[in-house]
Amino acid sequence: MNQFVSSVLDRRSSLMTLGALGVKVATTPIAADAKKKHGKTKRKQGDPNGRCTQQAGTWNTFVTTECAGDATCLEFLTCAEPLKTCNFTGFFACFARLINF
Repeated sequence: MNQFVSSVLDRRSSLMTLGALGVKVATTPIAADAKKKHGKTKRKQGDPNGRCTQQAGTWNTFVTTECAGDATCLEFLTCAEPLKTCNFTGFFACFARLINF
């Protein structure tokens, strides 16, 4: 019986020690080191309206596919011009004008 009691106490004390260690690790803040950048950072060079130009191309493809040659529907192609310069207000104004909104 003595061996049983001592083995239970040993297990219990070891589990308590592990639990206390886990709590200590979980509550200890982790220090992070910041990297220092040396020199100038490079910026992307390119067309600032590049995405807008892509959207205009996508709009043209969409309208051409959906209209299937309908002349009234193809008037929506004119709304792509404001998209090329990122003028979304102009695009929506053109769109609203054509749908008589």
